Amino acid sequence: MGQRWVKIISGLYFFSLCLFNKYDAIYVRELEINPMPRWISILYRIPLYIEINNILSGNLKMRNAKPNYIKSAMIHQAADLRHAQGLIIPAYTACQSLIRSYKLKPEKAHVILNGFDQKIIRPTDRRAAIKRLKLPRDGFNLGYLGTIWQAYDMYGLLEAIKICQPKIPQLRLILIGAGPMLNDLIAEAQKLDLDSCLIVVGYIQPEELHTIMGAIDVGLIYLTRAGIKFGGPITTRFATFAGFRIPVIANDCYMDQYPAQLRQGLVLTRPADPQSLAEAICWLYAHPQERQRRGEILYDFAVNGLTWRAVVKKILAIVKLDQAKGRSKTVPV
Repeated sequence: MGQRWVKIISGLYFFSLCLFNKYDAIYVRELEINPMPRWISILYRIPLYIEINNILSGNLKMRNAKPNYIKSAMIHQAADLRHAQGLIIPAYTACQSLIRSYKLKPEKAHVILNGFDQKIIRPTDRRAAIKRLKLPRDGFNLGYLGTIWQAYDMYGLLEAIKICQPKIPQLRLILIGAGPMLNDLIAEAQKLDLDSCLIVVGYIQPEELHTIMGAIDVGLIYLTRAGIKFGGPITTRFATFAGFRIPVIANDCYMDQYPAQLRQGLVLTRPADPQSLAEAICWLYAHPQERQRRGEILYDFAVNGLTWRAVVKKILAIVKLDQAKGRSKTVPV
C-alpha cells in the first residue's frame, strides 16, 4: 500500500512539474507497474526515454515474484516500451531480446554501458584498508560489489575459492553489499569450511568506498547463465572497479560486441565453471604486473567514456538527434 501512495504522490508532483514547465524529454529508469510517466508523456506530448538495466520478466522470476504480478508488470512494460521515444540499455543481450520480444523498431534502442560517479574515486590506502577489515597482510583479496542475489553465481564462486585454497592459502572474498542470498551464502560457506574466507562489509556509502577498495586485488562479475541473458555480462558495478584501477574477472559470453579495449582489460572465464574461474584467480595471483596492467586499461576505458558526465552526453546526443530528425515532434503510441 505504501508503494502505491509513493507512486501516486510522485505522479502528481511529476504532473505539476510538466504543467508549469516546458521539457524536451522525460527520462526515467525501468518501470514495473507505474504508468504515470507514460500517461504524462502522452498528455503533454513530451518524448519519453526509459533506461532499462535488465529484462524485467527474468528479473522478476529470479526474485520469485508472484505470477499475477509478473503478468501485470509485463503488460505495463510492453505499453511503456512501445510508447517510448528511446530506450537506453546497458547490455547488448538485453537490447536484442527486448527488440525481439516486443517487436520494437531497432533504431529506438541504444546500448550505453552504465557509468559511475567520478567523485567517489579517491586515493586508496591498502594498509589502512587491510587493517580496517582485519585481513592478513600477505593475503590475496577478491571483491564483490552490489546486491547479493540470484543473478550471480555465488555458490560457484565459493567452489572456485575452495579450488584455489591450496595455491592461495590467504584468499579472502570481500562482500560489499547485501541481498536476499547473503544468509544462504554464509551458510554454504560454513558447509565448505570457508566461513573465515568471507568478509561481509554490508552496504556502505559510496563516498566511503575508497576506504575498502584499497584492500581488493581483483573484482568479480561472475553471473549465472540466466543473469548474463537478462542483464548482460557487464553489470552496473564494473565501472566502479575500473575507476579504482582494480582488474576484473567477468564471463566470456556475448562479449563480441563490446569495445576491444574493454575486452583486453578484462580476464574472461566461462560461466557455470568454477574450475575456469579458479584458474583465472590463480593466474592473476601469480602475475601482479598483469593485474596492474589490466587495471590501468580498465581505468582508462572508464574515465574516458563511463563517467556520469560522459554517459549523460551520450544520452543527450540521442535526444538531440531525435529532435533533429523530427521524430520527437509527435510521440509514438
